[in-house]
Amino acid sequence: QGPTVTADTVIGRDGFLLGAEASYNVTEGKVTKYATAVGFSAPEYAVTLHGLGNMSTFAASYYHRVSPDVEAGAKAVYDTKATTAGVNLEVGAKAYLDAAAFFKAKINNSGILALGYTQSLRPGVKASFGLALDTQRLNDISPAGPAHKFGASFVFEG
Repeated sequence: QGPTVTADTVIGRDGFLLGAEASYNVTEGKVTKYATAVGFSAPEYAVTLHGLGNMSTFAASYYHRVSPDVEAGAKAVYDTKATTAGVNLEVGAKAYLDAAAFFKAKINNSGILALGYTQSLRPGVKASFGLALDTQRLNDISPAGPAHKFGASFVFEG
């Protein structure tokens, strides 16, 4: 592929943000990848629009800190090159249970429900557990391929 130079920048003023990224292949002498983003960020919410993958995929997202203990967000992605499904949507929320634990949930338009729980066990040690359920295949006796997933993670910081 040859040597590639990638550059990106973000500028902002009064909460408004504008960003761009480009990659240039030195051997071929052409731009091989580019993307842009525009957004607005405030203390309790943020809105962004992205043009990704050489402007073939477009995404819009919204984040809102509803209260000190609750956050919510949504995202829509449109891929102009996708042969099926047009727009992908997902919504999610995060709730802080106390200073050391939080719970997250999100669901997408394909019916995949993801749940997560993270707990700080002690300073520098965290445990996280996640579950992804395909809500359209809950009653399948013998699904083709894994319908549901479970995961665990332990983080040790020094």
